[in-house]
Order: sequence, then C-alpha cells, then structure tokens
Amino acid sequence: MNQEAIIANFIGKQPEKAQFLLEKLRLLISSVSPEIEETGKYGGPFYVYKGYLCYLAIDKSKKVYIGMCRGFMMSDSHHLFHQPFDTAEIRKIYIDEITPSISEKIKDYVLESMLINDDLKKNKPGHRKNFA
Repeated sequence: MNQEAIIANFIGKQPEKAQFLLEKLRLLISSVSPEIEETGKYGGPFYVYKGYLCYLAIDKSKKVYIGMCRGFMMSDSHHLFHQPFDTAEIRKIYIDEITPSISEKIKDYVLESMLINDDLKKNKPGHRKNFA
C-alpha cells in the first residue's frame, strides 16, 4: 500500500467528525513549512523533517490527537499537552475543534519541533539536550 493509501485508509475508517478534524490537521501541519514531508507510517499520517515531528491519531474513545514525537523536549508554551504523560517522549495534544487560535498554537508547536530536530542534527548522534 502506498503512503497516500495508508493515510486515506486510516482517515476513512474514522467517525465523520474525526475525519473532518484529521483532514484539517493534515493541511495545517503541512502548511507550516514546505520542508515537512507527510508519510504513512504505522497505519496513519506521520510528519517528518530531519526526523519525526508528529503524527495524527485517534484514541480508543475516538478522540483525535496530535502526537508530538519529541514532546518531552518541548516547552509546552501554550499548555496543550495532555496530562498525565503516558509515554516517555511523546506528548499528546487532543483536538476537539480547530479555531484560528488553536491553529496558531499548533503551528508554534510544529515549528518548535522542527527547531529541535535541527539542533539534534547539529549535535553528535546520541546527544540529547533538554529544551524544557
């Protein structure tokens, strides 16, 4: 199955409201930079720039969220990360609706993740810097 088919299949299986949110989030994340690549990984949409940035997913209760792959290194400047954290590195941002305010905050998080990936590429492999 090609990348687009993986993503279309994932979105097509979701409830109507989730499909709407997922499509809006796809456009929003891709609009942050032309250097962001959308790819189908692990059965859903992942976003890559010098490494993983984030992915779109649905939890068991059918709620849409963005998984920030390097969330543990991020500042959470808009206090969007869901607590308690259920993974060591990934932080989740649950999305009920997409407003202009939420859109700008998500763009900020994607940009911060891009800067982290830039910095990680400049440092030695295996070196981690605490950005929080």
